Amino acid sequence: MWSPFFSNAFKSRFTVATNPVFLLDDQDDDFEAVSAMVKHMYGMSYGKHPLNRGGLELKDDHIPYWEQAIYHQLAVYTAADKYDCPAVRRAALELMNIYLGITASSTLDPPAVVRKLSFFIPLNALISKICGPDAPKLADQSLYADTVKFCVRWHPRLIYHAEYRAAFQKKALYDATSHEKMYEAHITYLEGKQGINRP
Repeated sequence: MWSPFFSNAFKSRFTVATNPVFLLDDQDDDFEAVSAMVKHMYGMSYGKHPLNRGGLELKDDHIPYWEQAIYHQLAVYTAADKYDCPAVRRAALELMNIYLGITASSTLDPPAVVRKLSFFIPLNALISKICGPDAPKLADQSLYADTVKFCVRWHPRLIYHAEYRAAFQKKALYDATSHEKMYEAHITYLEGKQGINRP
């Protein structure tokens, strides 16, 4: 079974184990995300199978496709975390990195999401949804850790943009733990800018 959550549910002595239908009717769940996860569990590998590539139909013409696609990956990752499906979490994280341009970028050149001004408002919202004070606390912290690592790495480029800088100064992007790491990155950035060397 692809998910310890479902494996345990179907092996239990509760009625859910003997019912012919298992309802996934939590109102908080994103239907398309849960559907992608279930397809994966039935052999349609998420992000690879032609019927489960990880893309989506445009829902709103006013929101760019890449932004909708990134939020879809976040929803899939969150559903896979809730129902403990590690393979789908990994696939959603990989696709999110591709959409953000992180996977394709070298260690020296920043990804497109850091270079282009038009990405900053959606990027701020995404960072806040993953690392912010009101972000859900997920069991698997890989996405959180990768996001903090990305933001620390590219902090000198991110802080250059007014939208990011304003949100950073308001402490709207990061929870206490990640904000501490970002604050250290900011101090390092300021010291480097001023030519200060720590002992």
